[in-house]
Amino acid sequence: MEEEVILYAGRFHPVTVATKAWMTVAQVSNFKEVKSDYNYSGVGELPLLRYQHYLFVQSNIINFLKCAYDLDTDLSEEEKRNGVLIEELCQSRLHPASLHSMWMEPATSKDFYTTPGNWVSKLLTLPAQKACFEFEKIKLSHYLKHQHNISTQKDAFLQAESSHKLLSEILGEKPFFHSKENRAEYPRSTDIIVYSYLVEELKNLPDHPHVVYSLKQHRNLVSFVQRMESVLAKLTQVVKLNHSLDLVSPPQSCSEEYFPPKLHMSAGAKTTWEPYRYRSGAKLSPPPEETPSHIKTYISSVAGVLFLFLFLR
Repeated sequence: MEEEVILYAGRFHPVTVATKAWMTVAQVSNFKEVKSDYNYSGVGELPLLRYQHYLFVQSNIINFLKCAYDLDTDLSEEEKRNGVLIEELCQSRLHPASLHSMWMEPATSKDFYTTPGNWVSKLLTLPAQKACFEFEKIKLSHYLKHQHNISTQKDAFLQAESSHKLLSEILGEKPFFHSKENRAEYPRSTDIIVYSYLVEELKNLPDHPHVVYSLKQHRNLVSFVQRMESVLAKLTQVVKLNHSLDLVSPPQSCSEEYFPPKLHMSAGAKTTWEPYRYRSGAKLSPPPEETPSHIKTYISSVAGVLFLFLFLR
């Protein structure tokens, strides 16, 4: 019996979207998603991907998927290199611009840092929540300024706009980024990664200038997202995968010509990377969804109780 591939997913993240889409296109029927209201586990930031005794952290998930479920076997080396450049455009330019708009702007930041739980726990941890939120914003601001040259809302918009324009020019009128005559038309790794970062904008910033005045001005990118969601929705019904797609638009009819061939996991994939590995006899699964482990929330709770105790004295 083939072992399950389990994705431990926190709140919305492009890598989560990409992983679920990848499993759908690769038609991996033994894929399972475990959702959590938290963004952290005992071994790192969510999402995490588990296969056998290997646990892949967020930064290694895409690399593992490329080795384990290769969607680009019929592409030339030049096409693969161009695909990597397109992926880096999304990861190093489009995503940082989205992060600035989600976290650093007063009108949107409150929506992306809320502690799960009932009102009692939120009230007790309010001071610590505020402190953690401001600390995260300071770290992110420093990262965006020094690594991506984004200091203002204008910088973020211009970077997003240039990324959308370049992606639109590369895609053109093709259904997918690597579409070509005499080749099966279905999503490859580049399509999945671009889709995940465009969905990040459409889902988290639907009324923001990034989407209204930039992304939606490129109709081929919007059509690309809709086409991807149509393929994924149809394939999910066919394979009956154990996850929801959380599509940003209603599923549409999809032509069978966009369906990929059945793929199988590469035999040597599990030894290609060196992810976090559990020691012998260790518990493989993170805490269940209803009682997730979140060290930050625990510290916040203790700090909140101490603050309340000192204040009431």
